[in-house]
Amino acid sequence: MQTEETDKKREIRHTAVELFKQNGYDNVTLNDICRACHISKNTFYYYFTGKDDLIRQLLKPPVQLNSTVLMRIMAIEDPYDQLIELYTLSVRHFASMGPEIARKLLAENLTRPFVDDRRKCKGAPSEYFQLVRGIYEKAMKQGEIRDDVSVRDLIHGAMILLMGCLQIWATVDDPSFDLEKTYLRNYKLLIRK
Repeated sequence: MQTEETDKKREIRHTAVELFKQNGYDNVTLNDICRACHISKNTFYYYFTGKDDLIRQLLKPPVQLNSTVLMRIMAIEDPYDQLIELYTLSVRHFASMGPEIARKLLAENLTRPFVDDRRKCKGAPSEYFQLVRGIYEKAMKQGEIRDDVSVRDLIHGAMILLMGCLQIWATVDDPSFDLEKTYLRNYKLLIRK
């Protein structure tokens, strides 16, 4: 399986997510995805090991953070505002998939063994993690966010908070629950001094 992000991989993932939203995850087959993408199953398997792998990859750092979006974030002068923009985009990424796909993402996440990556990191941190860590460090140095815990713990806490808010949003039948507002309000409580 290929791990590099390519236009074709993004196209397959985007098409699959749209099919899942329209028809429900369980009602979409690999044949449906391949037909909609005009690819063979071999091509699909070049990028993903199956539908579950495709879903798991949606949990990775926001796939919508292309170079244009990253440049826009980096153009924001204040590191605290950069963090807010980064996590706003993350929340919107998950919200755009809808509650059914979010539930499937959460279920897939529960089937994976927990690895405390704060202590056990294989190889060098990803470029995404390095970028986020740098923004947190700058915000700490400027006194905008708490400095009584490590940057790694703040990042980890932000992701745990995101998964918790996502679970509530995806499982509670309450149209008034605003995922973005709830997450950002609690995220600010987490990181502010």
